[in-house]
Amino acid sequence: MLVVNNQEIDLLGIVNNQWNQFTRSYESITRLSSSDEKYKTAQSLIENYSPPNSMSAMIAGAWTVDAWTLVEVEFTDLLPAVVLIQTKEGKSFIAPSAVWSGYTKPCKSAPCIRKYITNNASKVPLALLTALSLSLCHFNNLKSYMKELKSNYTGCHQINATLDKSGYCVLNASSVIEWLSCSKEELLDLATTWNDLPNDNYLKDGGRYRYRRHGSFIFENNSLVKVPHRAHWQPIDYNALHGGIERWFEPIKDTTLKKTAWGKILIQFASTASSVQGDNQIKWCIEAHQFRIDTTDGIGRPTPEGAHRDGVDFVAVFMVNRKDIKGGETRVFDANGPSGERFTLDESWSLLLLDDKRVIHESTPIQPIKEAGYRDTLVVTLRRNFFQDLIKS
Repeated sequence: MLVVNNQEIDLLGIVNNQWNQFTRSYESITRLSSSDEKYKTAQSLIENYSPPNSMSAMIAGAWTVDAWTLVEVEFTDLLPAVVLIQTKEGKSFIAPSAVWSGYTKPCKSAPCIRKYITNNASKVPLALLTALSLSLCHFNNLKSYMKELKSNYTGCHQINATLDKSGYCVLNASSVIEWLSCSKEELLDLATTWNDLPNDNYLKDGGRYRYRRHGSFIFENNSLVKVPHRAHWQPIDYNALHGGIERWFEPIKDTTLKKTAWGKILIQFASTASSVQGDNQIKWCIEAHQFRIDTTDGIGRPTPEGAHRDGVDFVAVFMVNRKDIKGGETRVFDANGPSGERFTLDESWSLLLLDDKRVIHESTPIQPIKEAGYRDTLVVTLRRNFFQDLIKS
């Protein structure tokens, strides 16, 4: 274990994860959807494993090869788990001593869990274990320290103070409207543009649940300027799943940019960040992402990369719409400690503001309540002076 600035860093775990990312192949692996019989069998086996608490099981990901199925799962009152299921002579069962439940901090979770399952189920195909992504089950974090945030909303005049104190704040829709000096009708008009988002073709977890558009802007001297369309790029340090590659998403449409609410959102966010920093001369490099996460395959993952920072200065996550889904709980953790809060942005145009240097964040998977459920968000990031791709080595 490497210690830097009194923080323990699992260097071997980082190397192991990166090697696994670049060498793993899904060719022999099938990712299960909720309509697959093996998925339904896994759900039933896990729900009945330790009732009544296990009945709240929510599968984050499930993969199968031959007679084996590997499942990531989370519960309301139990620790997250990775479960190995074996089918033999037509009967499926949870493999003995092949259930991991708990936390691994400061060690990276995936290498520890792969090793544990290999030691307890020596015949499991290696290819199946390399599919383990742990996007939901953040075994590195101490969920027991998390507390639920219940309607502890920040008023628009307390944003600066709350960000300074906590590193994040949550606004309800009425406060967002006041903060933006924007009408509800303007926001609803902007929300209609989420019905025309193309597929995200860069997902590495085999999913088909994400749709998005991307745009870049600069705010300087109280002026907002759109920059030529560019790739979205993040270092692997901030996005282990999709980092290190240029992702050329389809641009945000001009008709969207002409909506009256659009400019108000970007300008007010950048102006607020400048006020928080105490410097009105900052050049803010802005990236905006329109997201739709759907439940076509039974589950959608808002943050497949797991709990993360974005490598910027500030992040805004606007809840544009939730339709016929459950899940999608937001979690915010102290970047330098185990404490955190969890809550669900369930009101259209409610908002989470984050100081990206101080906190990490994630959202849990969503599942449909009715057919074709989805979750729409607008994510806007601010970075001082440069976009990330201009400083990559």
